[in-house]
Amino acid sequence: MSNFLSAVAVDPAFATTYADCTNTTVGYCTTPPKYQYASSAFIMGPIGDISDMFADMYFWSDSENRLVTEYFLHNPDKVALDYAGVLVLSLNNMKLDAGIPVTVQSASGTKSFLNAITNSAVCFVHGSGNSFGALKVLAQELLA
Repeated sequence: MSNFLSAVAVDPAFATTYADCTNTTVGYCTTPPKYQYASSAFIMGPIGDISDMFADMYFWSDSENRLVTEYFLHNPDKVALDYAGVLVLSLNNMKLDAGIPVTVQSASGTKSFLNAITNSAVCFVHGSGNSFGALKVLAQELLA
């Protein structure tokens, strides 16, 4: 994680600014908060590797997020996380006020998402848990 964040020039403590750990029903937070857990919401890679990751899904009795996280923890050489939200920024457990870590920017007549952490474009924004309302607001801004 530290190597990745250093490579994209992001302070590993950025999550302490944006995390909202007041509602444990939408997700677990560490102390201090870190953007560090695998999510099954967005997965990409060679189909054979993804198939290996989900090979036990038929017998799995928990959530697919837990399966993906378990696989990640046991296979750090095969799975990488986007710790700074460079490609996909998840808003779950983030403060959803004016300090949200993503905004809609407009340049040359084109709108896109801007990751406030990296100050660069982010391709995908995921609004799960407590963040679905914030995602809807971003979608409205994108379409306005």
